[in-house]
Order: sequence, then structure tokens, then C-alpha cells
Amino acid sequence: MIPISLASFLGPVLLGKYFDVVGRRKMMFITYLSSGMLLVVTALLFGYDVLSLQLQSILWFLVFLIASPAASSAHLTISELFPIHMRLQAMAFFFSISLFIGGVASPLIFSKFIAYKDKYYVSFAYIISASLMIFSSFIVLIFGVDAENKSLE
Repeated sequence: MIPISLASFLGPVLLGKYFDVVGRRKMMFITYLSSGMLLVVTALLFGYDVLSLQLQSILWFLVFLIASPAASSAHLTISELFPIHMRLQAMAFFFSISLFIGGVASPLIFSKFIAYKDKYYVSFAYIISASLMIFSSFIVLIFGVDAENKSLE
């Protein structure tokens, strides 16, 4: 747990400036896509029983290091895209969707895969998660708005 928490803290600290330099939409695309691809690699290595505990911890550290600033910048983007009177509603809407997927649906699906007691099912669950991250990267690329150097209101 400590490596993941550390990565979630260090990600925005180390990569945050690039969201302003390169652009938030581009960096969100890059970080979601690369963390999703890294999770695919983790899933394949796990499925083929190549991972040690240390290597899996390193890979998860890298996934969270890259994905964490993207998630943080998504909150900033919402605050810049919506007028003040709609920001809370927009945040509540997006948060409730993500909470349902991440807090309700995912544990139900993952628990079913784990119940099979077969590493290939767990690896497949990683692939599903990675696919959602990769899909999200293209949603950001297509529908995202370049907000850098623009007024917040």
C-alpha cells in the first residue's frame, strides 16, 4: 500500500508541470494511455506467471505514478469547463459515475474472477481495467478541451 500511496503523491508532483507546459488535454491522453498500456504489460506478465512481488510492486507504482496526475487534472478540467453554478453538479455527476464503476461494479466483477482461483481470470480483469483507461485516453483526446492559457470564467 505504501508504494501506491507514494506514487499517487509523487505523480502530480513530478509530472504536474508538464500539464501546463505541454497542455492538459495532451498530457491526460498520454498519461491515461501509457498507464493503461503499462497495466496491460502487468496483466500479461501476471498471466504468464513472470511477476515477482517486487516487480509487480514496481509496475503498480509506475501505473499509479502516471495515472494519478491525469485523474487530478480531470478535476481541474471540470472546474474550468463549467460555470461556477454548474461545477458542483458536474463534479457530483462524474464522481457518482466513477464511484459506481470503481466502488460497486469493479469489486463485484473482480470478486467473481478471483473466485475462479485462476491467475488468467485475474489477468483478464487487469486487461478490462487497462482497456477502460485506454478508452478514456481516446475520449479525452477526442472530446477534451484545450484549457491552457484561457480564462477560467
